[in-house]
Amino acid sequence: MKALVLGYGRVGRSISKVLKRDGFEVYVYDDSKDKKIEIEKDGLMFYEEEVSPDIVIKSPGIYRDHPLVKEVMKKGIEVMDEIEYVFRRVKNKIIAVTGTNGKSTTTAMLGEVFKKANKKVFVGGNLSPGRPFSESLLDGIDYEYYIIEVSTFQIEGISRFKPWIGVILNITQDHLDRHTLEEYIKLKFSLFLNSERNENAVLNLDDETTRRTVMETPEILKARTYWFSTRELTNGAHIRERDVFFDDEKVLSKKELVLRGTPYISNVLAVITTAKIAGIDNEIIKEGLKSFKGLPHRLEFVRELNTVKFYNNSMCTNPTAFYASIQSFSKKVIVIAGGKEKGLDGTPVIEGIRRFAKYAVLFGENSLKLKRILEEKGYHEVAIAESMEDAVKKAYKKATRDDIVLFSPGFASFDLYRNFEERGDVFKEAARKL
Repeated sequence: MKALVLGYGRVGRSISKVLKRDGFEVYVYDDSKDKKIEIEKDGLMFYEEEVSPDIVIKSPGIYRDHPLVKEVMKKGIEVMDEIEYVFRRVKNKIIAVTGTNGKSTTTAMLGEVFKKANKKVFVGGNLSPGRPFSESLLDGIDYEYYIIEVSTFQIEGISRFKPWIGVILNITQDHLDRHTLEEYIKLKFSLFLNSERNENAVLNLDDETTRRTVMETPEILKARTYWFSTRELTNGAHIRERDVFFDDEKVLSKKELVLRGTPYISNVLAVITTAKIAGIDNEIIKEGLKSFKGLPHRLEFVRELNTVKFYNNSMCTNPTAFYASIQSFSKKVIVIAGGKEKGLDGTPVIEGIRRFAKYAVLFGENSLKLKRILEEKGYHEVAIAESMEDAVKKAYKKATRDDIVLFSPGFASFDLYRNFEERGDVFKEAARKL
C-alpha cells in the first residue's frame, strides 16, 4: 500500500511517521524542492509522477485547487486531511475548537481544565506551539479526550470526521485570499456536517455571523446546541451581573475570570460551557482557569521598563482580532501595527487606532497605506518604522509613566517573517534590548 503526503511541514512530518508505522510505503511531495533531502533523510521517498498512491493526505497549507490535488482526485483517489485520517483511528471523544480568533487560547485553556479533572487528554491539532493531531497515535496512550484546534483549511478536507463537542468561537473576515466570506462561513459550520443529536455544538450568541447563520439555516445544525454569551441569558455559560452561570447554575464569580479583556471572557465562557457538557465540577473548572497562564504571542507580557509595560500580541493576524485586542486594556495604548494584507477590510485597524491608541507606530508592507488613511481621517499621532527595532524604540520614546506598548500587527507576518511566532520573538528581543 502506498501513501502520498502533500506538504512536509509540521503536520506532514507527523502524519508521515504514522503512515510509515501503519505499514504504508510513504511518498511525500512538497512545493519546495529543498525539502527533498530532508524527506529522504527521514526515510521517506520524494513523490514522482509514476507513483500511484492508494491514499493521499493533504497538509493544511496545500490548497484543494493545487494541481497535484486535482490530478489525484481525477483518478478517483480520496484526498483527506490529517484530522480525517486520525478520526478514523481513535475511539474516544474529540473536542474540536474553531473560529476566526481565540482558537489556540481556548484549546489550551480547555486542556488545562481537563487535566485538572485528571482526565487522560491529548491537546493539540492546529495549536501553535503544539502537537499535530496525528502525534496522538504515536504516543501509545488510550486518551479519554482529544482536544484539538482545527482550522478552516483542515475542515475542508473532512468527509466522516465529527467531534463529540464542536466549538465555533466567532466568524469574522479572514483568509479571503483563499475563500470568499460565504465559503468561509460554510466551512466553519462544516465542522458539524456529520453531527447528530448525540453530539454537541457550542456557539457564541454574541457573534452576529454565527447567530444569523443558525437563524437563517437552522437545518445546518443537528447537534444539541449550547450558546454562550457575555450579554444575554443562555443555556450555556453567560454572565449575570457579577457572576458566571451555566444555564441556571452559578459556576464562578466574574472577578475570578483571570485573563484580561473581552475576547478572553468569551473564550472562558466557551471553556466553561464545554467543561460542563463533559460533567466537570465547578471547583475543578475554577482551578483550571486560574492555573492557565496564557500562550506565547497572545497578549503576552514581555517586560516592564521604567513603569512602561510591553505586550506581544503577534498572533493578531487579522483586523477584527486587532480591534478586539487593542481595547483589552483600561487605558489607551501605544500600538505597533502593520504587515501583509490578505484581502480583508482593514477598517477595524483604522478605527481601533483612532479610538484606543494614544500613538501608533506602523511597520511592515502596508505601513504607508495605513498612515495615509489615518491622516485622511484626522489621526496624526503616527510614525513609520523601518525595522522592528526601530518600531520598538519609537514606541518607547513616546511612552510616559505607566504607559503600555502593545505589539498587535492586525495583519499577516509573511511580508517579513516566516510566521507570527518568529515575528513575535523578534519583537520580544527588541523590547528586551532597550
